[in-house]
Amino acid sequence: MTTQMVLFAIGPDRPGLVSRISSIIHDNGGNFEDSRMTTLAGDFALIILFAASADAMAQIQTECAALEGEMAISCHFKKPSEKSKEVVRNTWQFEATGHDRPGIVSRLTTAMAGQGVSVITMDTSMANMAFIGTPMFRIKGELNIPETMDATLLRDNLEEICEDMALVLEFTPMK
Repeated sequence: MTTQMVLFAIGPDRPGLVSRISSIIHDNGGNFEDSRMTTLAGDFALIILFAASADAMAQIQTECAALEGEMAISCHFKKPSEKSKEVVRNTWQFEATGHDRPGIVSRLTTAMAGQGVSVITMDTSMANMAFIGTPMFRIKGELNIPETMDATLLRDNLEEICEDMALVLEFTPMK
């Protein structure tokens, strides 16, 4: 019988981290189900949802613990949280771009949470935009909006925040 596990790993970016961790999981009969990986300020972070047998799970954890010292990374394992009851939702994508200023992420996500919206993915970055001399802040992601909610209300709320913060908002349904 296989069980699921979430692995969080972070450490200095270097070639071979993904290869080593994925090989440990694969070589012990585990299977990647979902993952996110990124490098920020010289550190590499990954989150992996994988499935494996109980015996394999113990071996994967042991081998990842050995990898911690070898590659100067930190690994943490966690059983997945219990899935909430399935709620019918709308999936929308958004992107807001403008000059960087404190509070952009906080204000937008507070508005989303206040209306019962869940973030599926969200990325932020500084980007050089054509014909603009300074780097611009960009936040983009995918949202789950409750089916019972009018998405135009959320869009209007986000547009008001973006207007106040001089951001350009794109807000579209995903197909």
